[in-house]
Amino acid sequence: MSKDPRHIQKKFRVSEKEDILLQEKVKNSGLSLQNYLLKVSLGRKIKPFPADFDIKLKELYRSVRNIQGNLNQLAKSANYGQEVSSGEIKKALLQVHDIADDIDLFLVTLKEKN
Repeated sequence: MSKDPRHIQKKFRVSEKEDILLQEKVKNSGLSLQNYLLKVSLGRKIKPFPADFDIKLKELYRSVRNIQGNLNQLAKSANYGQEVSSGEIKKALLQVHDIADDIDLFLVTLKEKN
């Protein structure tokens, strides 16, 4: 017997129309297909993600990418033997802390809505 408590597999067929509807509901829930179907079949309530979820997530992603670029430039300068000031390092660290705080707030907000 498998260590995974979910070792039983279920299969079923759906029409194209049902598949489109199911995919949309799964997407709006933010869950995987498996978790969505389990929750629905067990009578658990599914709460959709907030309407602005995609926008906020994209903003966070852009912020992380910007910080990544800044850190890359600092690392490149240091690797080429150029002086990197403590002020530049401090600024980059503050950016990392700011985005971490933004992510924490985003997750708390998401949990409260769900």
